[in-house]
Amino acid sequence: MRIFFTCIAMCIVLLSIASAETPPPAGADLVEVSRADGSVQCGDGPAITLAESVAEVEAADIDVFSARTGHDGRKRVAMCGAATGRVHILSIESGDLERMQGLGFVEFPIGND
Repeated sequence: MRIFFTCIAMCIVLLSIASAETPPPAGADLVEVSRADGSVQCGDGPAITLAESVAEVEAADIDVFSARTGHDGRKRVAMCGAATGRVHILSIESGDLERMQGLGFVEFPIGND
């Protein structure tokens, strides 16, 4: 029973760390950007984790105020090896948009195709 409660406590701690968000500065103009996570159908999860994407952006000296996974909203063929459409969505200051595009991110939501 003690192990059960220890596991529950660890899960709560890990979830609180994973969902931590940096509050934006007062009056900040934020935008959301996204980039594919590289996952493919019939594959074993994302090629790039959300934590890796955030670390790459922060290494470029860009503040990330929130990060989440999502979908690009486009239809996909159902075929092993085809892209899943999963993306990493990061909230940043609008002044950093051009630098983010240099890292392969696009403004989110992705157009109205």
